[in-house]
Amino acid sequence: LGVVELTLAIHRVFDLPKDHLIFDVGHQSYVHKLLTGRKERFDTLRQAGGLSGFTKRAESAFDPFGAGHSSTAVSAAIGMATADLLAGRATHTVAVVGDGAMTGGLAYEGLNNCRPDLPLIILLNENEMSISPNTGRVFAAMDYDFLDHRIWQRAREEAEDLVKRDEKIELFGSDIDEKVLQYARENAARAGVADAIKFFRQDARKIEKPDRRGTLICNPPYGERMMELKEVEALYREIGKTFATFDPWQMYVLTSHPQFERFFGRRADKKRRLYNGMIPCDLYQYFKPKFPKK
Repeated sequence: LGVVELTLAIHRVFDLPKDHLIFDVGHQSYVHKLLTGRKERFDTLRQAGGLSGFTKRAESAFDPFGAGHSSTAVSAAIGMATADLLAGRATHTVAVVGDGAMTGGLAYEGLNNCRPDLPLIILLNENEMSISPNTGRVFAAMDYDFLDHRIWQRAREEAEDLVKRDEKIELFGSDIDEKVLQYARENAARAGVADAIKFFRQDARKIEKPDRRGTLICNPPYGERMMELKEVEALYREIGKTFATFDPWQMYVLTSHPQFERFFGRRADKKRRLYNGMIPCDLYQYFKPKFPKK
């Protein structure tokens, strides 16, 4: 998340844990964990009895604040800095805030409570790594008197002009289990997109490619909560053969099986580590045609 050099610099400059270092959110703290005596246990991250995926006070004196939700670091840092100031302690409090966290209202509530006398440093990690694309962001520079405010308005209008609001899109969702489909329909209704998605019952091993271009996204069983590993591996072989007929569609498959590509029969163009609850997974991305045009 773009925090390697940043974390090393913070540890070099500040006197931790006397000084306080708070990450917003905690998954930016992995390098910090490696540097504070948790390297040998790092392979237990996000596992039962292992290291937390976020900062955790019970884990280390170097974790002054525990959080699994974004936008809280500024307010927490203000509280610690205020306590140190009142107690006459010569310390610093550093809040590392990701740009995704700056879309939360609590972050702005914290900024409104900042005071110049507080021994507080707020670092914005502009890593473009929020969970989903941000819209409606505001920046401190928008209030700078020496900048023409019309610059921001023009930039916003240009960005909004690029949004394809009238684009027609077809979404389909399928599963072999009718109960799962019912849950999906209910969730789609709660999200207000029930009319945009057509659900149908189908075995992924037998699904047929429509006569159009599209993207296929699949989250098959992993062999952890559903099915045995041998069953899962056989399933991956079968869907690998079926999905091959969808070329040149883009395909994205999420699974925790480390040998997925071998059973699927195709190496991913790119992999991205994600988590399904506490289960470490990889998102296998296939966006290049299997048989490029000559």
